[in-house]
Amino acid sequence: MLSNKSIAAIMLPPMIAGMIALTINWRIHKDMEGVGWWPAGTALSIIGVVFRALEGELPDGVSILLADMFIVGGQLLVLLGLCRFAIRPVPARGAILVFIWMILGASYFTWVDPQFVSRTIVFSTALSISLLLQAPALVALGRQEGFAGVIVLAFVYAFGLPILGLRIVALLVKGKLPSLNFDTESLASSDQLNQIAVFIYAAVIVILRAYGYILLATNRVTARLRQTATVDVLTGLPNRRAFDEEMRRLAPRVRRDRIRFGMGLMDIDHFKLINDNHGHTTGDIMLRHFAGVARSVLRDSDFFARVGGEEFVLVIADTNAAAFRQAAERIRHAFAESRIPVPGGDLRATVSAGLAISAPGEMDHPALYARADEALYRAKAGGRNKVELAETESPVPTADTLTVQNAVPS
Repeated sequence: MLSNKSIAAIMLPPMIAGMIALTINWRIHKDMEGVGWWPAGTALSIIGVVFRALEGELPDGVSILLADMFIVGGQLLVLLGLCRFAIRPVPARGAILVFIWMILGASYFTWVDPQFVSRTIVFSTALSISLLLQAPALVALGRQEGFAGVIVLAFVYAFGLPILGLRIVALLVKGKLPSLNFDTESLASSDQLNQIAVFIYAAVIVILRAYGYILLATNRVTARLRQTATVDVLTGLPNRRAFDEEMRRLAPRVRRDRIRFGMGLMDIDHFKLINDNHGHTTGDIMLRHFAGVARSVLRDSDFFARVGGEEFVLVIADTNAAAFRQAAERIRHAFAESRIPVPGGDLRATVSAGLAISAPGEMDHPALYARADEALYRAKAGGRNKVELAETESPVPTADTLTVQNAVPS
């Protein structure tokens, strides 16, 4: 175990390096909410560590009380930034209670009843709780954006918190914390070598902690790039690339379990005419509205994407013709009954759909797409605002069929 002054001395260089790295990270990712609080909190903790390193050189009321305030306050600022970054509510009540506990405890055991052991236990407890308060935000980030930075921070806290716990236990049992002496004789002892190992460990932990927060920001950038590549900006739905990825993801399951899956193409009726008569802004509003209506009547497990201008694709795994048609009819009916708020009043519109069901274990999605597209043309030719199901086997196109398809407008 190490004295507070010894720990402070060794923690300063890596903390300053971490603050510089977090400041650069903030300047790079200024658009991210909460990132700026990480270097700010680290800077506040550094001020506290400086006061801690001056313990004995300054009056206790300055070196100890201010050190505790700045160190724990800095951790609470980091907590604030992390919660804002994760878009999670800040545990204000817990943070305030921790700060009050630390201020009152440190003040009492400094001036009223001076006790080094009790004062250090109060500080270590407050610091431990301020770190534990970050756990919900870290778990939320891991679920939403991946565990790259979360794993690093979890590693840091999984080993750092027990160190604080051991300090508390040592204080309760022995009533003191030995300082590290840098003379040749003491360094040769196993006890001092163990303390040096803890020193090195503490420095590595501080650097890893800064690295973990930087990874959180980097991971978000990666997630945004991935979303940009696979999400349609206008509607928020998956795009054509996401559709292709879904087909690759679905293929092993279809072949392994020999299930059927349905593919449906949906096209807003007379969309070009709506664009020409009401403008592209109205057309964009209509596309967003249709996307919202479709998602509201589908299950989370159903895949729905925008693959073209006014063309959307629906994919449902492990289904049959009746259930798949029912899902498409829910979308068609809900959209036809809805009012679309546009500048100058409300509009109504309809959608046509062409569906196709695969054979058990068959994963030829280009062929299924072509059959669904053929069924969509039949829905358009049959008066629109309809759902047509393709035959089990794709028929051989005839001259009459090609003539009808070429004649049907979108």
